[in-house]
Amino acid sequence: MSFRSETGLEALIRLGCPLSLSVGEAQLDSLLKPLLIPLKTVEICGDPGTGKSMLCYTLAVEALASRKDAVIFWLDSNGTFRGHKLMEIYRTRRSAEEDVDGTNILSRVFVWHVYNDDELTRALQAAIVIGEDETKAVPVSAIFVDTIAGALEETSWSLKKGGRARQESIVRLMMQLKRLLGTTVVTTNRVVTGADGVIKAALGAYWNQTIAHRLILYKTPSGVFEMRHFPNERVTNDTVVRYTLGDYGISDD
Repeated sequence: MSFRSETGLEALIRLGCPLSLSVGEAQLDSLLKPLLIPLKTVEICGDPGTGKSMLCYTLAVEALASRKDAVIFWLDSNGTFRGHKLMEIYRTRRSAEEDVDGTNILSRVFVWHVYNDDELTRALQAAIVIGEDETKAVPVSAIFVDTIAGALEETSWSLKKGGRARQESIVRLMMQLKRLLGTTVVTTNRVVTGADGVIKAALGAYWNQTIAHRLILYKTPSGVFEMRHFPNERVTNDTVVRYTLGDYGISDD
């Protein structure tokens, strides 16, 4: 008898897991789904209060609901992850379609607290160990890092004293994890304004170039929330999508 190993992506395909993450909202998904695909790192940027974490919660809820044995990994660098918040969104969005078992759902959410790059390194290594355990075929739908700026903040201060090397190590671990699990990494990040007046994602030039796609969430002067590709990103899609925030997570405006 012969055995053939398979990648995480092959396992997800065999198990029938949705490959693209979504929020279940037509307009938002028209922008998100082409980007949130396996083996990519997508970064959600914006000022506080624009819904970066809420977008992650909503993506997580839809991923957990799409397949009842799928799990997510959540790496929390600011201590704000709340299981009850995820369940509130889940129940609001899904209670009409299913009997919601909060214990079962939360048992499929693996949470690590990562307050610096050392803790982020250990969490990624632990996730890799889980993925390599052939006795537990865990279909991981997504990996969220909220926020990458919190976990890697010290590296941006010390780019000339080893910070670049520490960022490179994190990127290698993320790549290994994506390939092993065949999944998508979603990070959140803050925005900064450079000396030239250009809005940029935090953490410096090296980190910026490692991201496959970057989106920015913002609130217009009239109070409307909008999402689009990050300014200056080389894309042909210049779609702007309006959204609202509430107990249901994030939804089309």
